[in-house]
Amino acid sequence: MRDFTPTTLRSLARLVTLCALCAASSGGVPVQSAHCDPAVAVGERDVWHYRWRETRCEGRYLEPLSTDVIRIVGYYSGWSWRGQAPLETLSVSWPEANTRGVELRAVSLRWRTFYRMDATSTKEQHSFRWPTEVLRALQLAANDVGLTATTEVGSPDRGKRIYIPVRVDVAYPMTEPASLTLLLISDSDLNEIQLAMVSLSGRAWSRPLSPVRRGTFVARRPIRIVLPEAPPGTYAIFLLAVGEQTVPSLSAVVVIPPPEKRH
Repeated sequence: MRDFTPTTLRSLARLVTLCALCAASSGGVPVQSAHCDPAVAVGERDVWHYRWRETRCEGRYLEPLSTDVIRIVGYYSGWSWRGQAPLETLSVSWPEANTRGVELRAVSLRWRTFYRMDATSTKEQHSFRWPTEVLRALQLAANDVGLTATTEVGSPDRGKRIYIPVRVDVAYPMTEPASLTLLLISDSDLNEIQLAMVSLSGRAWSRPLSPVRRGTFVARRPIRIVLPEAPPGTYAIFLLAVGEQTVPSLSAVVVIPPPEKRH
């Protein structure tokens, strides 16, 4: 092992201190926690930047991340949170998935407000307590946020991601029937959305591709799609968006739970 003289050690200490001061004074991107998405660029001077916060990664970031023209930003089975974020913790619940766990993601639906929340659960968990201090600090109300829960079925290398409906309540979840609703965002103006569904659970049930919403849908504003009544199970869905410009189609896999399991 090389021996360092006292002079060398003092020089190294000054170099380390200088590097630390330079990093602190710059507007660079801090290193994210291992829990958080390293692709999310943040400003270290922003006290509400995206970072690990006790139970989840949450906060504001610098620039858009998605490159998809049309995307799913929410899948709900009821949504009883209304208006501004409450002082108390929100309760997010979902049906039992019998999988390796669930990944929650909340994103901002407000134009030019880049916010995200990521949390994970174990197989045994079916709810998540969502603190609201970041939502309140950024003044994000219920209509400003989309929330999805996804899980993986199959082997880790060839698994399939599926969407599970969530319910968000101010207190504890309420058990009551609720329509299953997809929330979409499109980067182009649309005038029609068509939907097809095919059962992946061995049931002879399907919906042919046909219009599910017509109207004027402005780019980057949320579009709500109520799924048709269908037997419980897992379904492949196909969404075709129609507008003045060609918009790529969207396919996904969703879970429709039994009525008594909806929250």
